[in-house]
Parts: sequence; structure tokens; C-alpha cells
Amino acid sequence: MKTIWKYGIDITNELYITMPYDTRILSVHLQYGKPCIWAIIYDDKEIKMVSRKFRWFGTGHPIPEGEKLIYIGTVLMQNDSLVFHLFEVL
Repeated sequence: MKTIWKYGIDITNELYITMPYDTRILSVHLQYGKPCIWAIIYDDKEIKMVSRKFRWFGTGHPIPEGEKLIYIGTVLMQNDSLVFHLFEVL
């Protein structure tokens, strides 16, 4: 069976989230002013948990070379004056 889970996250340089290994990230958005990740969880089998690493980058901030990053999404905060982009680090 599949379900959608929500993970509340902070805006920090890097963060780790423990989730089932085969979780598929759907999106990142604000809910009540706080960033959240929504993901599909496949919970019809024994769940192996893993820690996944994510990084935020502000618009105009440098992105380091050599890291393999997968874009997740963008959030706008404080009346759209702050824009942050979330990537998963592979």
C-alpha cells in the first residue's frame, strides 16, 4: 500500500531526514509558514529506514561544485522576499 507522508523541515544549510529507503519525494511547500516535504511511502512490506541528506540554497548563493544534487523544489517566505531552493544530496 502507498500513503503520502509529510515531513516538517527547517531551513538550515543541510539537514538529514530518516525515512523509508524507497520513499519518493513529491514536493516541498510551506504549510502555515513552515517548509514541509511531501513524499510517497510504500508501506506494504518491511520498512528499512535510511537517513537522507538535503541542502537549502538561497537565490544568488553559490552552489558547490562536485556535489551530486537533485532539485526538490522552491519555497518563498516572508512575503516572497526570501527564496530558498531545496536539493537532495546523493
